[in-house]
Amino acid sequence: MLQTATANSYTLIFLIIIVLMAARRAGRASTASKFSLRRIFLRPVIYVAIAAAVSIGLSEYEIISIVLLALAGAYAAISLSIGIEISYIGGKLHYKRSRAIVLFWGIAVVLRYVFAMYLSTYAIASISINLLLGATTGLLVGEAIKIYILYKKLKAKETKSI
Repeated sequence: MLQTATANSYTLIFLIIIVLMAARRAGRASTASKFSLRRIFLRPVIYVAIAAAVSIGLSEYEIISIVLLALAGAYAAISLSIGIEISYIGGKLHYKRSRAIVLFWGIAVVLRYVFAMYLSTYAIASISINLLLGATTGLLVGEAIKIYILYKKLKAKETKSI
């Protein structure tokens, strides 16, 4: 009984840390970050690697579902990415991520953790975790692509004006 109570308190502490990290990331989305291609594409590359690793051993239908959700997420992020900005601040290039995408990502991270910890014995929870991972991976990849597109447009405009 004592071990279960201790495990539950550690789980709750870990969940609180995950929620705080997601909230911090959402808060930072409203501030501009220094632009670098590495910074923009690192998180999506990590998510793609995680999604690929998680997909090992899944059924063909689950893998197809994850890929389709990732593609849908990428399309949504590219076409509906409200709030993404790229501009010069103090002579240096900065970008601002979409709050909506960061908020969805944060909620998905918390939900995946809750599903994994409390519903892991149910097959639907496992499938849900993988589908959420696919959707959030797509959103992050699409957001990075959109930021890169805006960067290229800004550079093209600068080249024309010179």
